[in-house]
Parts: sequence; C-alpha cells; structure tokens
Amino acid sequence: MNSSMSRLRLSLAAAVTAALALAGCTGTASPEAEQKTDGPQTIEWLIEEPEDAEALQALKEHVAKDFTEESGVTVDIKTLPFDTMRTVLQTQLRSGQGPDVINWGSGPGFGGALANAGMLLDLSDAYEENAWEVYDFAKETVTQDDVVYGVPGELETIGVYYNKDKFAELGLEEPQNLDDLAAAAAAAKDTGMVGLAAPDKEGWEGGHYLSMALASQAGSEEMLSIINGDESWDSPAVVSAFELWKGYNEDGYLSESPTSVDYDTGIAQFWSGDALMLPTGSWLVGELDDNA
Repeated sequence: MNSSMSRLRLSLAAAVTAALALAGCTGTASPEAEQKTDGPQTIEWLIEEPEDAEALQALKEHVAKDFTEESGVTVDIKTLPFDTMRTVLQTQLRSGQGPDVINWGSGPGFGGALANAGMLLDLSDAYEENAWEVYDFAKETVTQDDVVYGVPGELETIGVYYNKDKFAELGLEEPQNLDDLAAAAAAAKDTGMVGLAAPDKEGWEGGHYLSMALASQAGSEEMLSIINGDESWDSPAVVSAFELWKGYNEDGYLSESPTSVDYDTGIAQFWSGDALMLPTGSWLVGELDDNA
C-alpha cells in the first residue's frame, strides 16, 4: 500500500445526549432501573450493519461477556445500513427515540454535525474522571468547539494495494507518486488488465478516491483547511482531484463503467489478478491472507 496516498479516518463511539435531554431517556431501561441506578439497566447501542451475521454475533458475545457481566448493564445492539444511518440518525435523536450510544464517523459531516446540533454528550469531564488515555491528535478529531463528544476507537488508512507478482512481470517498481501510479495503470491497460479496480456503485467509494487524490496533490494542510471550511470545496485543488480521476477513466485505467461496478466485484477483480491495483482502505488487510 502506497502510504504517500493515504489519509486517516477515525471512527467514534459516542454517547448520545441531546435526545436524552429532550426525552428524559433514549435507552430502553425499565422503570425499576430508572429508579434504582445501581440495578440492572439496558442501553441501546447503534452500529453500522456488519458485513456478515457471524461478526455481529461475535460482537454481541464479546459485549455480554466483557461488559455486561462486569457492569450489570445489558447492551441492546441495533444495526442499520450506512446509508440509512446517515439519513435517519438525526431524526431519531431529535424525536427522543434514538440510541444511547452510537458508532459513527468523527468528521465534520458525521459526529461533528451531531455535536453542532447539540445531540451529543460533552465527554470532557468523563475524560478527566476516568483518565482515558487517548492520543492528542485522535482526541482532536472528536472535539468540536472545545467540546469532546466521542471516544475514537479505530484508525484506518486509505491507499493503493498492488499485485507484486504482476508488477514484477511488467517490470514495474512500487509507485512513489501519482505519475508512477498512472504509468503502472497504463502498463496494465496495454496487457489487457484493469489498471485500478475502482468500483463506485455504492457511492461511498468515490469519497475515498477524492480524498486520496486531494491528499496526494494538495497535501494535508490544504486538505484540512477545506474540510474545516476555511477553503471552498470548489477550490482549484478539489477540481484538480476530480479531474485526476476523470482522466484515469477517460484513459481507460479504471474498471469499465466504475459507477456500475459494486465494491465486492471490484475486489474480486483484484483477487483474480484481472486488476493490477486496488484503491481502498486498511480494513481489507484481514482478507489478504485468504485471497492473495
């Protein structure tokens, strides 16, 4: 994976509050539990829907064994598809029927937006009281207007995987910059391979592609300035990042009709050797041993 083309994405586990304040209680605690705080309680934890049922079952067993047994608090784990969470989460919280805890992205359009809307608990005191040890840079990602609204629980990188055997066959070296990347993709095209398996049917992949290009072309400081709203999203840097991928598509470096190719199909192209490179995240590492 070419680290020069990667960026950080942090997930969060944040206690949801504003709905708590509006409705009195957003969890599913029984009346007895509300009256007796040291007795059994139930909280609702909303997460993005896992890819398979086994992963969800393993999480439930882990929580029951390592949390509920110690705390006496039962966790009712709910799931929603990513797109559904994005559209209904604020509605749920405003109605007072939302979850007590959520796993959600920490960017300005995710946890930051909920914090700005007053829907998340200020965890600043909790950090102090519990002496939570979190890297400063990670804590900053869950801080909005000096309010710490979440606990970062995951760090991922986004970059480009490449097939070392195919690179050797084509006499290519590991790409060090965007020019090298384009040259490798062109070499793959000349042999009938897909240069970059870049599926985008689901839509979320395109955000990562934009991020990779923007980080590589503009650098982290300008990218942060754009994300924070100090620079416009129609800036020359953003336009150039879009143009980069438009050019890759026009030059035939990508999967045919990328917006009609789903994520699993794009990965399959890479596993099969039909694609030389695959731009995606570090979450794929667990599958490498099984497929490479």
